[in-house]
Amino acid sequence: MNISYFTRYSVVIIQLILLVVTAGQASAWNDRTHMAVVEAAGAEKLSYLAVGADMAKERAPVERLNHYCNNPKGTVVTANMILGQVPYFSTAEPESGHLYGAIIASLETYREQKKNPSKYALYPLGYAMHYLGDLSMPLHNMEYGSFNKLHHGRNDNVVENDPKLVQEIRSLMGKYPVKIDPQKFRDSLVAEVAAIAGRSIALSYQLQESKTSLMSKATAYEQLAQSASLLRAVLIALEVPVSDSNN
Repeated sequence: MNISYFTRYSVVIIQLILLVVTAGQASAWNDRTHMAVVEAAGAEKLSYLAVGADMAKERAPVERLNHYCNNPKGTVVTANMILGQVPYFSTAEPESGHLYGAIIASLETYREQKKNPSKYALYPLGYAMHYLGDLSMPLHNMEYGSFNKLHHGRNDNVVENDPKLVQEIRSLMGKYPVKIDPQKFRDSLVAEVAAIAGRSIALSYQLQESKTSLMSKATAYEQLAQSASLLRAVLIALEVPVSDSNN
């Protein structure tokens, strides 16, 4: 048998297998990275909550649709688009996902539940913290085609094992100042979600067209800093105690 033909054939088979085993939408940043976003935002004591949303996907399949939005190249994320996703929060449709609406809905649920303080009031906040991390993950903002399936895992893990993960995120947060008006919470939040989503969509297709298909660590930290900056502003607006982000 021709060796070069056999090699090419084997590569094709391996790629097809990978496509099958990754048929479901992959996770975004890995656990430690999600927790680092919360810590960088100044809510260190709540960082454990940021991994719950991925755990929930194992038992409740509809949860996965809250983690992504499959946008075609060139999509412009508008307020109407975001608010149109809110009613689909934690539902089984549409399959294209509703990450942006999930952010709004989970934070509004927290605002309502915190009127009767208990540990359960923190749960929707934990989900929101996770979704805000997903927002800056480029591959959670693009179509879930062969590129996304083949390269998602590598990009999830790009800074996961960096010992200075939190410090690196914090060092860049000042480049992305965010202020959420408590009196206009929804409108302020929607505008900031749209801005980060737009940048994430653009980056996702740049990665698809690049030769490496992998974010650099520097790019990953730029993305994560945007999530952390928005999360910090949200926590301040909601009067959730936060530490000095410069420490």
